[in-house]
This record gives sequence, C-alpha cells and structure tokens, in this order.
Amino acid sequence: MVGSGQSASQARGSRLEVRGKATNHEPRATSSQGFTFIELIIAATIMSVLFVGLGTHLQGGVRVWRRVTGETETLRERHFALDQFRRELVNAIAYDPREEAVVAPYFGHTELRWVTVRPTTAARPGAVEYVTYRCAEQDGVQGLWRTGQAIGDVMARQAGTPVLLAAGCAELAVEYAYAASGTAGALQWRDTWTSTKEIPRLVALGGRFEPGRPFRELVWIPTGTLPKAAE
Repeated sequence: MVGSGQSASQARGSRLEVRGKATNHEPRATSSQGFTFIELIIAATIMSVLFVGLGTHLQGGVRVWRRVTGETETLRERHFALDQFRRELVNAIAYDPREEAVVAPYFGHTELRWVTVRPTTAARPGAVEYVTYRCAEQDGVQGLWRTGQAIGDVMARQAGTPVLLAAGCAELAVEYAYAASGTAGALQWRDTWTSTKEIPRLVALGGRFEPGRPFRELVWIPTGTLPKAAE
C-alpha cells in the first residue's frame, strides 16, 4: 500500500512539473526585417521616373489648354467685332444730304464712315454716332479699328480715338451692289460707292484675319438705295 501511494504521488508530481514547464514557456518574438538601402534606392528611382513622366504629361496638357483657350478667345473677339460692324451698318442713315455736309458718309473698299443709330437698351440709352471702320496698324497693332464720335464733335472737327475691336485684321474688302442696266433683277458689284448723299442698300462685307480664312457676308441696309450701275 505504501509503495503504491508513493508511486501515485510521484506520478502526480511529474504531471505537475510537466504542466509547470508548459505554462512557463514564453511565446517566441517574431522579428521583422526592414528595407535594405539598395531597395530604397530602387524605389526612389522608380518614383522619380514616374513623377518626371507625370510632369511632362501635365505640361503638355497645360500647353494644349492654353492654345485652345487662346484660339477660342480670338475667334470670339472676331465674331463680336464683325457682329458690331454688321449691326451698325444695318442701322446706317443719311444724316445730312447736303453736298457741303461735314457729316458725310464715305463707303470705300478698305474704309467706311457713316452715321449710325444706336438703339436704346437696358444698359445704355440710344444715340446717333459717326463711326469709322478700317483695318490698319495703330499703336503697333494690326487689327480692325473703330472710331465713334458724337455728331457735335464731328461738326467741331474734333478727332476721335480709335478703339481696337479685333487684332489680326489683315484686309478689309467691301463691295457695293448696283442694279445692272438692261437686266432686270441682276446686280453688279463694285468696290466703291460714288454717292456722298445716299447710303448703299446691299453691302458685301468681306476681309481676312490672320491666321484664319477670308470672310464674306451680305448686309442689307433698310434705308439704303440701289442705284443703277453707270455704263
């Protein structure tokens, strides 16, 4: 009995010892390795190449955007200038039909001067102006220039101040319609208007901007006349 009790107690002791050893084991710490210097250099080189390529693409996009924006603004400026030219030509009137009139119209091939009626709008009241349009170089800028003067200033023979409407106007070529003699309904176009009392009824407004294509459009003046072409 004694022997069996001792053996049982020894067995229990050994089990406790094993359990104690098992419970005293500490978990093994996992070690993590960092990047080596060579790996960092390679990563930095790759990032540099990517940034250089991205910067080049961005610069190209900015250049394209600036070019397209500039071209769009130029076309818009020309459109507004020709629209104003056409509107003031449509509203032309024969202000003073006398031969010695100071406020006399002049319709040439490259320069036009006439009296126009500016209608009343919400932004500004109506007025009567003596306007001049021509393509020329002024202050070192080649373009379409407009000079607007009050009738009183023209009567006092005061010079007006030209205003640039659109840059790049290389040529202004205007033609005027005459009724062809001998043929009903036929028109004959000439680059001069001979009358200093009347204004033309049908005008071919043409010219050329650089860079750009030539332009040409017909303008109908309600108060104008359509004389017969001289032989």
